[in-house]
Amino acid sequence: MSVIRRSKQSPNDLNIIEKIKQSPGPYVGFVKNSADVLRMGRLDVWIPDLHGPFDTSALSLSAQTVNVRYCSPFAGITPLSETTADNKFSNSQKSYGFWMTPPDIDTQVLVIFANGNLNEGFYIGCISEPYMNYMIPGKASSENFQTEDSKYKSLESASVTEANRRANTKTLINNTTYTQDNTFKDRPLHTPETDTLIKQGLQSDSVRGTTTSSARRETPSQVFGISTPGPIDFDGQQTNPRESINRHGIIYDPSGKSPSKVAHSRLGGHTFVMDDGTPAKRHGSKEVEPITNELIRLRTRSGAQLLLHNTEGLVYITNTDGTAWIEFTKDGKIDIYAKDSVSVRTEADFNFVADRDVNIEAGRNINLTALGTNNDEAGLVNSFPNADTGRISVQGKNIDIFALVNLDQKANSDFRLYANNGLIEVGTDIKTYAGNDFLVNTGNEIHLNTSGKVSSGHVGSNIIEEKTYFTNKGAHRDLSTTKRVPTSEPYAEHENKRRDRTTAQKTDVETYLDEREIT
Repeated sequence: MSVIRRSKQSPNDLNIIEKIKQSPGPYVGFVKNSADVLRMGRLDVWIPDLHGPFDTSALSLSAQTVNVRYCSPFAGITPLSETTADNKFSNSQKSYGFWMTPPDIDTQVLVIFANGNLNEGFYIGCISEPYMNYMIPGKASSENFQTEDSKYKSLESASVTEANRRANTKTLINNTTYTQDNTFKDRPLHTPETDTLIKQGLQSDSVRGTTTSSARRETPSQVFGISTPGPIDFDGQQTNPRESINRHGIIYDPSGKSPSKVAHSRLGGHTFVMDDGTPAKRHGSKEVEPITNELIRLRTRSGAQLLLHNTEGLVYITNTDGTAWIEFTKDGKIDIYAKDSVSVRTEADFNFVADRDVNIEAGRNINLTALGTNNDEAGLVNSFPNADTGRISVQGKNIDIFALVNLDQKANSDFRLYANNGLIEVGTDIKTYAGNDFLVNTGNEIHLNTSGKVSSGHVGSNIIEEKTYFTNKGAHRDLSTTKRVPTSEPYAEHENKRRDRTTAQKTDVETYLDEREIT
């Protein structure tokens, strides 16, 4: 399976050399080997106009192909003349550029020969096969997907592959208008992509999940981008070993010494899409159809993505499993969901400000700790020597503390309660611990349902009626004060899903300002 390359000109080359001298190209060729021992992206290309018909029974490619070099649209390297003979970073060359070489056999490429020289062949571009560009660049979805698996039958739309031209029994219908694509409407389901979106909960989401970004959506195309081929699908179609293969797809026999089969299918890869959207339509001065699907999307093969959606006015980021996502909405909300935990740390201050409410809810406990750390072995910690540390300060016009069962309080030193003109009351049990003095000072009465003593004020024998401002009573969900709780996908409260596009919608800030004017 080694690659045979020319080390010198053979008699079979003479006729080709004469043809190249007369016409250096460009020529249409077919990739027959994409492995390069030099790792420089060279290809062995069969050019029918130079080599004649391809002999599939031949043991060697060398007599039927020409070795051509990669010609990048952008590449560079710092000059060798300015380097010195050491291994320092500053004295070594640095390369940069655009790297994309076609890895699959039978891909069509355009080849030229510089100065009519057989040994100066370059491939300058790749040629798409007719009608085979539906997946480029965004692995677009379709309502006309084909699958034999019943679990996908209920899907309204799903990602698809290119049409199977061998299995398609319908006659190819050429397009007759610019507005409708009738070519190969039925395409096989892209199973890996669909399974990923189902796992993430995004399969039914036409904004964050499925996409229309295809080179075939309209003409001239408003879609721009890049898609990689993705890893070999070893469960896909396989062939017997031969010289003209994709060497990433070799399946070795159990001994691991010799190839037994070669896989050529792929699982689909990463995509980078810049979609200018479906064009708007106007009747005179009236817009009857706005631009849709205007976006930039970077998505990995496994589903992690960064979506900048211009039409919906949002930014959306998710991981591969859909177990953590964040969204910046059009109206200025930030929604965050994590199946596990969210951790935030700053080595200085963490300032949390809300002009309306701050709502904190925990399914188990809420723990607030101030360690009082001011000095460590390295010295002061973002502070100064006489700083007051270890203090938790809660200030508010009204502070309500409500315990369904017990309210436990402990102070290793003094315990102080002050109310200039107030009332202290407890509904069930109160447990207070003070290492030294227990001081209570109110202008009115103190009602404690306890047999303990209070050195100042009054102790009542009965508990007065519970105040009505404790409104968060009842079952667990009735206690919730949160207004917006993101969930795993599909999340029904995504703002663009709730927003009425036909009428102007007030943002939370606008609603808040209206409430202030009312009160």
